[in-house]
Amino acid sequence: MFPSVNDTIVFREATADDKDLIYEHVKAVHEEDILPVMDRLFGHKSDYQISDNFVAYDTEKNIVVSYLCLIRHALSIDGSVVPVAQMDFVGTLPEYRNRGHIRQLNELFEAKAISENIPLYLIGGIPYFYREFGYEYAIPMLRRMIVAKDLIPKLDPSESEPVLITPIDHDTFDLYLEAREQRNSFLDMYKTISLDDREFILECELGTATGIELYVLQKDSKIVGMFVLEVDWGNMQIEELWVDDFSYLPTIFRFVREKADKHNVPISIDYPSDPSLIHRLEVMTQASFSKSYAWYTKIPDIRLFLDSMRTAFGKRLETSRYNGYTGSFRLCTYREGFDIVFKSGKVENVRKLPRSEMKSFDVYLPPVVVNQLLLGYRNFTELWEFYPDVTAPTSKILLVETLFPKLNSDIRPQI
Repeated sequence: MFPSVNDTIVFREATADDKDLIYEHVKAVHEEDILPVMDRLFGHKSDYQISDNFVAYDTEKNIVVSYLCLIRHALSIDGSVVPVAQMDFVGTLPEYRNRGHIRQLNELFEAKAISENIPLYLIGGIPYFYREFGYEYAIPMLRRMIVAKDLIPKLDPSESEPVLITPIDHDTFDLYLEAREQRNSFLDMYKTISLDDREFILECELGTATGIELYVLQKDSKIVGMFVLEVDWGNMQIEELWVDDFSYLPTIFRFVREKADKHNVPISIDYPSDPSLIHRLEVMTQASFSKSYAWYTKIPDIRLFLDSMRTAFGKRLETSRYNGYTGSFRLCTYREGFDIVFKSGKVENVRKLPRSEMKSFDVYLPPVVVNQLLLGYRNFTELWEFYPDVTAPTSKILLVETLFPKLNSDIRPQI
């Protein structure tokens, strides 16, 4: 039987006294295996505070009945560093569901993010649910391919591996950052990581809910590749894979096969950053990458988001026929209008237009697809094909696609 709706439920930011209750709630909703993730957040993420947790608290029973938290990080998007608020560990005890608790906690989450001027919110959640709160899918995630262990080539006894696989620890974390910089050179969007994140990332054990291991490939002391291992969705998952020579791939596969056999799980590969690696992997594995899921995204203040993208806009113009562009670009969502003013190829100002100036725009986008264009999930031509109310004057289409191209992105939940 569902408890009656009454005034015993209080929605608020958590305090230090709630920590044990939060753990009990997370254990009940997400199972005990997830608790090390909470330890990792509370103990090793330097910018994580108890007030980043939001609870629906039953004052009569002294329990947390619904919960979610805010995790801060940042995305690099074509050189612009965009702060992000990620919602996570969302859940409600079964007997309290269907009462709008998460909607109210989401309001607290968004109020905190707004107070910190965070322009982008993310959540990797269940299908459709978060659309009810104004979130839309707009960043790819979880594109995977299974590797048949029998197809992994064996090393000839007369030969040795061509590269050294170096495990990353606290003392060698700078090697990982250096390798990741080369791997990220193929990406337009990725999560930023610095030396300050070392404790948070390395505080884990492979095979647990937080478990990841980092590896760098070296040849003659030169970094020539990298990958990350995680036991995820029942697989030994190869993530952040990059090599500067395809001939190193069998070495990685042989290494990972030993790990996978130890944990008695299959091997899978996450979509790599380097497009040229995709075909080579599919040929080697005789498999193909699955269709991706996507991150839910919310841009609460489009003007703020556009303003945070100044560096990206300048970079995109610089490498196009619009290099040195002076003028404005006007974007309409049918509800709001925005004007990006450029001078000599740089953003000079971004302003929200008053109702009296809502005319003569360079691109028109219904709210349901705005995030897809702004975050490079689809380009203008793709959206135009499927949405009749996505439109632009013919003379402006090239400028639209220059400022808002389709992006190669990789945003992992763990790192």
